[in-house]
Amino acid sequence: ETFNLTATVSSGTTANTSAVGVGTILDNDPAPTIAVSDVTVTEGTDPYATFTVSLSNPSSGPIVFNPTLSNGTAIVGTDTGTALEYNNGTSWVPVPAGGITFAAGETSVEVRVAVSNDTIDEATETFNLTATVSSGTTANTSAVGVGTILDNDPAPTIAVSDVTVTEGTDPYATFTVSLSNPSSGPIVFNPTLSNGTAIVGTDTGTALEYNNGTSWVAVPAGGITFAAGQTSVQVRVAVTNDTIDEATETFNLTATVSSGTTANTS
Repeated sequence: ETFNLTATVSSGTTANTSAVGVGTILDNDPAPTIAVSDVTVTEGTDPYATFTVSLSNPSSGPIVFNPTLSNGTAIVGTDTGTALEYNNGTSWVPVPAGGITFAAGETSVEVRVAVSNDTIDEATETFNLTATVSSGTTANTSAVGVGTILDNDPAPTIAVSDVTVTEGTDPYATFTVSLSNPSSGPIVFNPTLSNGTAIVGTDTGTALEYNNGTSWVAVPAGGITFAAGQTSVQVRVAVTNDTIDEATETFNLTATVSSGTTANTS
């Protein structure tokens, strides 16, 4: 930068009446570094994840950056919204197509995205906000902040429905095994039969089948898997139609979790 000092003669005789000297100031401040803060939010409590995009020191001219979202273990558009807003000093407004401008001297601006409140039991998840400089001079061209989402959903509870069948009318006793809420990962359970007053293998069959969404198939040796997001599956066993006069009888189907996280194991 430069400035001038002018000397103007007010008395006496000189060949000229004034002269100008130029002062030059060499700057000792580095170009600013752009940075994005990390943020941790709780699903269901915090409606937005708000990042602070900052410059390490002011600039004498405007600096423009574009904020973008990317997946980590969280999925943008599922675990978060997709629309970004920034605080213009008065209110929250959509990020312009051309980016957000740091005015001369400005060093921070807040950018936010909505956080989804679902009912799925999930591990802690992360996503990223990247600020990329498109105009102005900075020491770096981009910076990344990590958003961490803490889940608010309980581990699902596994349950088995009761079922009543009539011998000779209902060829199968069909149970529904269910989860109280979805899980973000697979859950495997093993169904087993046990006697009540009815005898398994006499009053019922012994082979268990489940509905895989297309047809009834034998239960695999490793158990039945709830895929991520799935909350129910049907399991059935044949009912024996004999000629014996009997009282009402009961038997049990137990679903025991062998893999995945649930609030109960069976």
